[in-house]
Amino acid sequence: MPIVKVKDKFQITVPVTLRARLALKVGDLLEAEIKNGVLELSPKDLVNREIDLARAQIKAGQYLGPFETAEEGARALRRHAKSRSAKAPARTVRRRTA
Repeated sequence: MPIVKVKDKFQITVPVTLRARLALKVGDLLEAEIKNGVLELSPKDLVNREIDLARAQIKAGQYLGPFETAEEGARALRRHAKSRSAKAPARTVRRRTA
C-alpha cells in the first residue's frame, strides 16, 4: 500500500499506480469523506463523461434532427440503424477448438 505525505497547505500527491488504476487526470475532481476514521477520496464527475462525449459528437455534426414529432424522430432512428447495418462488414464467428 503506497504511503503519501501531507505537505504544506495540507496537499498530498496521489501515487502513480493509484492514478493509473482510476484513470485520474490533472483537473479531475475528488470527493473527500471520512468513513470510520479513514479519509476516503472518490473520483467525482460533475458532468457525466457520456454527456461530454455526446456534446463532442453534436459539435462534430454527428447527430440526427431536430424533429417536429417523436414519431418523426423514431422513423429517422430506424432508417439510420438500417443504413448503418447495411454498411457494416459481415462478422465472422470463430469457434475455439479444444
